[in-house]
Amino acid sequence: MKRISTFLTSIMLVITMLLPALRASLVNASPLNLITNPLVETADPSNANAPLDFSSDSWGTNTTSFSYLNSGSTGDTNSISLNTTAYTSGDSEWYFAPVSVSAGAQYNYSEYYQSTTASEIDVVYAMSGGTTQYQYLNTLAASPTWTAYS
Repeated sequence: MKRISTFLTSIMLVITMLLPALRASLVNASPLNLITNPLVETADPSNANAPLDFSSDSWGTNTTSFSYLNSGSTGDTNSISLNTTAYTSGDSEWYFAPVSVSAGAQYNYSEYYQSTTASEIDVVYAMSGGTTQYQYLNTLAASPTWTAYS
């Protein structure tokens, strides 16, 4: 699995442009999953069209729609999707609520995804001094079927 070593106070994953669906888990050495609602099974009580503790965002010149679906990977009942129909610049993403991490600890990230085009996974670090840093993790190849990434 992809390991992330960090000295930071919080971390959140940004799934960037054109990743239509994901199922996520960020775990440390123990089996505890740090992501709240990792399988997006629970809808947000204030917005039934989004999973609890997940947000979507888009910036730049693009046309993107976001969906919370009643189908998912490998038997899961829900997934999240984004569809970009026009792109000039920018980014579109679903992302989960920030999670606290411990200095020097290792964390693993995995997900299932489907995509009609290559997609990028980045980590967003909220530094203790108030700044934000981004780290590229990987580019995911287009996949018409649910594909595991770890």
